[in-house]
Amino acid sequence: MNFGNRNLDPVAEFLAERADGNGHLGTIEVLDIDELSIDGSYQRDLVQKLVDDIAVSYDPLTAGVVLVSRREDESLYIVDGQHKVAGAKQAGNQTVLSLVVNGLRPEDEAKLRLAANVKRADTALEKYKARRASGDPDVAGIDNACAAFGVKVNESPVGHSGINGVTTLQHLWEVDGSGEALRNVFQVVQDAWGAPEGQYAGAAMLKGIAFFLLKHPEADRGRLIDRMKTEGPAALKRSASNHRVALGGSTWLNVYRALVEAYNFRLGEGSKLEWRTGGWTSVLGTKGSGGWA
Repeated sequence: MNFGNRNLDPVAEFLAERADGNGHLGTIEVLDIDELSIDGSYQRDLVQKLVDDIAVSYDPLTAGVVLVSRREDESLYIVDGQHKVAGAKQAGNQTVLSLVVNGLRPEDEAKLRLAANVKRADTALEKYKARRASGDPDVAGIDNACAAFGVKVNESPVGHSGINGVTTLQHLWEVDGSGEALRNVFQVVQDAWGAPEGQYAGAAMLKGIAFFLLKHPEADRGRLIDRMKTEGPAALKRSASNHRVALGGSTWLNVYRALVEAYNFRLGEGSKLEWRTGGWTSVLGTKGSGGWA
């Protein structure tokens, strides 16, 4: 069975751009489950509970199709539907009905997976990995910025080293689209505490530093770094917590307040910085991110 250029959904829109000479988007085939592979560079981790739920009531007649890529070497990779396939196998099935697309590269598969999952709540990390595999230039820029400071984005949701907050990294990148703001924050953290990772690179800390740099370009960067060294991240977090109790607002906004307070320590009145919290919900939020509130 062939599918022509019909307005199906984002998947069809993606495939229509690379349809063959006959306008075919793919073929419906019954595939052996054991022949299907998963590319971990863009796929999410399997959630066993979801597999179990699918297996309990799996019906091959109503399950729908799995989206599969047949690469040039004839190997088959699941683009969308890996939980469905795992559930089908657990339920005792050996085959699945599939929409098979020929000639995709791994980066094309990643892009197609993103298109196929617009209705599913993938985690930020899962989306980031898929964007990386698709060759997204912003993700490549973020990865390069991390590498320049000897750190990397964690491949698991939580890690004691590396950087966990991919959403924060993306927001920082989007401040100017060039990564300058992100690199400036990394540089401040490195100069004050060492590699920008782990406890030094939590979302609230990175955002608070970024906001300080954006709101106070006139500030002495060296003084900021010296005061951060003296205070240390733990003391700044405690100060931010106290400010949040008294004044409200997000944690990162109160990290900014704590940084201003630390910067002002023992400065004369004419040299002190004032809190500039106006526009805090939108200054750092671009490209539809809606701010960091």
